[in-house]
Amino acid sequence: AGDNEVFTIEDEEMGEGVQLHFYADSIARVTTVRKGEAGSDPEYRVEYSLVDGMDGYRKLVSAFVSGGCAALGPYGSWIPDAADFERARRRRRAAG
Repeated sequence: AGDNEVFTIEDEEMGEGVQLHFYADSIARVTTVRKGEAGSDPEYRVEYSLVDGMDGYRKLVSAFVSGGCAALGPYGSWIPDAADFERARRRRRAAG
């Protein structure tokens, strides 16, 4: 639908996924660091990157489908801190 602003693609077997943030021109790659066991929550590593338009999203999704999160490495500056990423996103928007 036209109001879908976030879309997630997961590879449960690999414990990886990407989250496309259409409202923010960004993507998050998510990898499982530790699976949840004995009632504990799993631990994830989340890294963010800015995306340039729909072609950028297509390129990143294609890379993820072909090789998982590791294949996304060359396609962006991956920022692990959400606050640092938000500052980068605001700088980009102000410059745009």
